[in-house]
Amino acid sequence: MPYVPRDPLTLSDLEGRDFATVPEYAALTRCDPRTVVSAIKAGDIPAIMVGRAYRIPLAWIRQAASARSR
Repeated sequence: MPYVPRDPLTLSDLEGRDFATVPEYAALTRCDPRTVVSAIKAGDIPAIMVGRAYRIPLAWIRQAASARSR
């Protein structure tokens, strides 16, 4: 089966939610999920634990995105 690239994930794809998963944030920022986890552990990205998985507040993601676009 041929590889079919997906459209990049955008913030509008996560509309109506309060949190993003590590893979979703990694797709938004186009970085490796392991890099995201390292940044969370270093305190650079705020997150909460749900079970064994991290969740990143979308409010923080939107704020960080607007600060970067200025």
